[in-house]
Amino acid sequence: PIIFSTPMVRAIMEGRKTMTRRVMKPQPIMDDGGMWHWKDCQWMDGGLGFPASGIDDYAPYKPGDTMWVKETWQHVDNGDENSGYVYKASENGKAWEKNAGGWKWRPSIFMPREAARIFLWVTDVYAERLQDITEEYARVEGIRSYWKAPHNRESPFFWDEDEFYKGNDKASFRKARDAFRDLWDSINAKRGYGWESNPWVFVYAFERITECCRCGKIEDCNDGLCEQCEFELMQENAEHDAV
Repeated sequence: PIIFSTPMVRAIMEGRKTMTRRVMKPQPIMDDGGMWHWKDCQWMDGGLGFPASGIDDYAPYKPGDTMWVKETWQHVDNGDENSGYVYKASENGKAWEKNAGGWKWRPSIFMPREAARIFLWVTDVYAERLQDITEEYARVEGIRSYWKAPHNRESPFFWDEDEFYKGNDKASFRKARDAFRDLWDSINAKRGYGWESNPWVFVYAFERITECCRCGKIEDCNDGLCEQCEFELMQENAEHDAV
């Protein structure tokens, strides 16, 4: 499993986030000769001696792995067909907060596997320093631009849409990379891995996949069906029409 904040879950669902960075633990250590050491890997700045395959061996997630997303959630039990899981990142999340008396969301860390609705297929993994992120990659980390901005000024970037639309000046940035820095620090600065410390991170590129509603397998589904189930359903429909 992998945890995402509510704004980042929305970004994944909207197709704006296809990459995430996670702190390498423990952090690599540089010796007096300028050589980085991490587990049994070693390298110099600039990539000399950097064993990509060795790093992949130690990454929590590897290319081809499927990660299920933990997000802020709650379970509703009305004793009828309206019972089930609800999510803060969903369109009706705010409605639940507003209309349900004594409503409390449950932390993402406690979300069970059966409640998962988002699955990510890892396509690439590599390590780098946090501040090596480019403007382009900052955007695919889920950073938004306000495209309705007047033509006489640059469109601002932001990651927390709730604060941005409240008019909070601190929620708006001129570059996607600056918005990503603010997003990163909101999560990691208090843990000792803030932007200024420039920690080493694992970079995971991913694609969103879905769980087949027919067989339950995690596949790249079309309208909720994996390729095999879609084929079987077509056969069943053809046989039914032939009767």
